[in-house]
Amino acid sequence: MGLLNKRSWQFRLREFFQRPRFLEENLDELEDLLLEADIAPTLAMSFGTELRRQAVKLKLQSERDLLLQLSRQLEGALRGNNGEFERCLKAGENLQVVMLLGVNGVGKTTSLAKLVPHLAEQCGIAPSEMTIGAGDTFRAAAIEQLKVHGERLGVRVVAEERGSDSAAVIYNAVSSALVRKHKLVLLDTAGRMHTKKLLLEELGKINRVLDRLIEPEQRYNLLVIDATTGKNALSQAEAFSQVLPLHGAIVTKMDAKCGGGIVFSLTEKLGLPVLYEGQGEKYGQIATFEPETYVRRLLGMES
Repeated sequence: MGLLNKRSWQFRLREFFQRPRFLEENLDELEDLLLEADIAPTLAMSFGTELRRQAVKLKLQSERDLLLQLSRQLEGALRGNNGEFERCLKAGENLQVVMLLGVNGVGKTTSLAKLVPHLAEQCGIAPSEMTIGAGDTFRAAAIEQLKVHGERLGVRVVAEERGSDSAAVIYNAVSSALVRKHKLVLLDTAGRMHTKKLLLEELGKINRVLDRLIEPEQRYNLLVIDATTGKNALSQAEAFSQVLPLHGAIVTKMDAKCGGGIVFSLTEKLGLPVLYEGQGEKYGQIATFEPETYVRRLLGMES
């Protein structure tokens, strides 16, 4: 399974599995290791307990067998994309709208730009058949950033000046896309802290605007989460889910040195599938989230 840095989380996990009687005497330590990967306490406890049960039942002893068993448990706890989201977009005969939500600084604008070439390839929707709505009217930089992305990617961008009504911009983007018979609208929104009730309520206003234009089944609300945020990301997801229905998540900064274990809580607590993971700033650095690939990377089993 390859060589690992002796101070890495993966190395310490394997070292733990090599100890005699580790499951009977040191189950708490295993749970602590899982907590370090940002896996929620209740989940860490259940994963540890189930691993011990299976190890006894199947008489697992080797480091490899234990890692494989743990990987199966972790994979089974996740819901990924499996191409379902792209198939829905591709099959849609009418205009479909994807809106990105999240707190400040998680990478919504960059993720939106990355989705353009990704969805063009996966769904066969040409950039010329897409519209981008610059709904983040609080940051002038976000508006300019999307205009630059639009020029580079060949996508029409609907935007107003900083301070404009976000709901009005989104209305204009969607209504004009309907007139042009476009297939897809990608909407950026302002970053808003999940603890600010008034800012969250503004999303309700945007949702009511969209209700006047297209049917709910034509809309997808994707929550953008920063993998380095850790357990606080679950609070963010819960707050946004109380305002709007969430259809999936994009987890950014998965190239950072963190476990990214928030993906387990998103699935277990909210039933929210992780659709994409982002790494870096380039357009090609977004990928369909695959539970098996993620778990093998988490456990250092890639090589």
